[in-house]
Amino acid sequence: MKNFQSFELLSKLQLCQDLLSEKFDFCLVLVNGKGEEVTLPSGLPLLCYECEKVSSRCHICLQQVINQVNSSNTSLTHKCPGGLYVNVYLTSLSPPEKPLYLVSGRTPDLTAFNNHLNLLHAFYSLPLSWPEEAKTSRRVQQTSPSSMIYGLTNQEINILNYLVAGLSNKDIAQKLNISQSTVKTHVAHVLEKLKVSNRTEAATVALKHKIVMSDRHA
Repeated sequence: MKNFQSFELLSKLQLCQDLLSEKFDFCLVLVNGKGEEVTLPSGLPLLCYECEKVSSRCHICLQQVINQVNSSNTSLTHKCPGGLYVNVYLTSLSPPEKPLYLVSGRTPDLTAFNNHLNLLHAFYSLPLSWPEEAKTSRRVQQTSPSSMIYGLTNQEINILNYLVAGLSNKDIAQKLNISQSTVKTHVAHVLEKLKVSNRTEAATVALKHKIVMSDRHA
């Protein structure tokens, strides 16, 4: 029962995150203290996926900012290695893997971005918490060596599992409780990273290189 309640809460947060991202036109994602994504990123720019070196540097930079946020107990805005502005905010959410941080922005427009920060921080300051025994249902249990070679995130592997299963964007959106536009964005990123042009080719590469197993998406 507790795990179900946790999944329901996370699903609702994901939906709110998608809606806010579409409204403000910049990226939103929740990460843990290691900078690992807990929700599927909403509105993540393709730029963030185009260069593996930039992605690696961004993760290191994000971890450094998280450490600064922990030290100062406040939010911080910095310019990422890709030249985009990102704000990191310590939320009041308390799942088992705590604390959680709201990473927002990844936008070149600092003025418009700053105009919405107070609203975002107020929303993610709500005193919501997960049962102690709950586990995040969205996490992929194992990461294959092939997925690391292609630079796929855990969330992208989740999407890829559903592509292998033959699910449509609408079906995937219902499974993950996210918007179809968010699914479409993630599918595009998966195709880009696998260097294929369609979903069938993506599924073929995924199975051939054992990025996902044929029985994992059931």
